[in-house]
Amino acid sequence: MTINTLLTSLGALVVAVLIAVFGGEKGRLVFLILMGGAIAYLGDILGGKFGKKRLSLFGIRPKYTAQVINILTGLVITLGTLLGMAIISNDFRVALFQVDELQAAVEARRQERDKLSREASELTSKVAELGRERQELTERNRKLDDAVRTKEDAFIPFPKGLPLLPQPFMFPIDIEAEQFTQVMLRMVDEIRRLAKARGVVLGSEQKQLAHFHEVIPNIYRDIQAMRERFTKRKEAKPGQVVPKECYVEALSDKNVAIGEELHNIHFRVMANDRIFAKGERIASFTVDGTRPRSEILEQLFLFDKLATRDMRGRGVSPYSLDERTRRFTSELLLQFVSLADRIEQRREKVEVELSAQGEIWVHGKVDLDYKLVERPQEGGAPATPGN
Repeated sequence: MTINTLLTSLGALVVAVLIAVFGGEKGRLVFLILMGGAIAYLGDILGGKFGKKRLSLFGIRPKYTAQVINILTGLVITLGTLLGMAIISNDFRVALFQVDELQAAVEARRQERDKLSREASELTSKVAELGRERQELTERNRKLDDAVRTKEDAFIPFPKGLPLLPQPFMFPIDIEAEQFTQVMLRMVDEIRRLAKARGVVLGSEQKQLAHFHEVIPNIYRDIQAMRERFTKRKEAKPGQVVPKECYVEALSDKNVAIGEELHNIHFRVMANDRIFAKGERIASFTVDGTRPRSEILEQLFLFDKLATRDMRGRGVSPYSLDERTRRFTSELLLQFVSLADRIEQRREKVEVELSAQGEIWVHGKVDLDYKLVERPQEGGAPATPGN
């Protein structure tokens, strides 16, 4: 009976070991249960055997001998469990015998983590500080650039390639040669007056007049060729509008600073051709009436800016567009506010159309009219002017 019991217990232990080795975490749990049960069972058998035979160990009474056997059985259970788990589980063995080292490692990791956290916090503060310094430097550089440009503009009153006069000189396209000469001389006088006011030196008047008398006939021939070209265009397409005016502008071939001499003036003659007919659609875009009123106003101003740029690209002179910008009156602002109110009341996507209130020429007055198109359109993003 004892041998069978022993074999049964050993078999249970072997099964427990196999389950622990190949069964993962659940297998190790089963191992603990089976091993504890097997050892407890053996202890109970041995305790009963000693109790029945009333055996005595080391001369103590049989009753206490059974108690000692039970205590030793409990110790064996604990010891066997620990040893078994240590043998079959590396993680358990490390946790059992190297707990101090693990705690030290955990503490070292914690201290390292805290150190890295502090360093990260310090780096974040430094990055934020560098960001502020960068913004300050950017703003300072911008101010310096503005100051430099301001000084350059003041030091160079006549930049290369830009008109010398704030407005061009207008004249009829069928002007006679003698009249054109008078227009050019008035223009020269205006350039001389402006150059003197800005501290630029001009050559002798006699030398200038000799030069202009050589240049003026060439410019007049260009005007005659231009007039013939437009006449032929009207003959080929009777519906075409022939411009009635031309304008001439003077430009410097180089930057002329204060104290330098202004010479080599280049004259450019252009026909004052019609760009937009009265009532002609210039551009349009779609705006979402469900957006806040402030956003609607912002889109209207942005669209006006894009439309102005588009008109410049289609031939309207910078003089005319700059003049419109300068006289951006409160009336036009009120028109935008009223338009934004109407769009907001619609609570839907609507199309805003920009058209010519009168004829718009290359050079001249630019009057525009904004209105809502009653037909709804899909899409809410502003369209490119000219679409």
